Amino acid sequence: MKKLFVLCLFYLLQTGVSFSQNTDSNVRHFIKLESGYMHYLTNIVTVEAAPGWKGYYLHNKQNGFDVNAMYGWDFNEYLYVGLGTGYLNFQGTQGVSTFSDVDIYVSNSYVNPYFNIKLGYSHIWNQYDGGRGTFLGQFGLGVNFKFDKYSYLSFYVKSGVMLTQQSLLIPVGIGVKF
Repeated sequence: MKKLFVLCLFYLLQTGVSFSQNTDSNVRHFIKLESGYMHYLTNIVTVEAAPGWKGYYLHNKQNGFDVNAMYGWDFNEYLYVGLGTGYLNFQGTQGVSTFSDVDIYVSNSYVNPYFNIKLGYSHIWNQYDGGRGTFLGQFGLGVNFKFDKYSYLSFYVKSGVMLTQQSLLIPVGIGVKF
């Protein structure tokens, strides 16, 4: 199943690169690199301990950080859609994530507010054999700063809420898009 997922992801990236390099298309392709801090708030699932239960996936209220790389396409000045992968570290509990990344921009100015949605999968190596993988959902607001109105290079800051590993987190991140 994992091999099929990787093959589908590779196919989508190849198709996107071919489509975006078409000179008749207004679609531009971009790379985004970002990093951020994730503040732990609470577990969203309450478990009554039973024999064999080893604890919550993120135990001891672990804060974390992530490093992400995304490849995507701007379909116009207002919509960016991409696919990404990331490294997660929750105070020593490490993992990876794969996700879709969508940015909806408010305007095409130098300072541009936007909405961000990430949906995907995260897998951490914790106290359970083989670790645990769960849904990843992040919803946020950010501000994108362009160097000039029509620049392809920009940097951004963002924050929001994240649901993953049966926990609610507040991510705060910075990144660059080129």
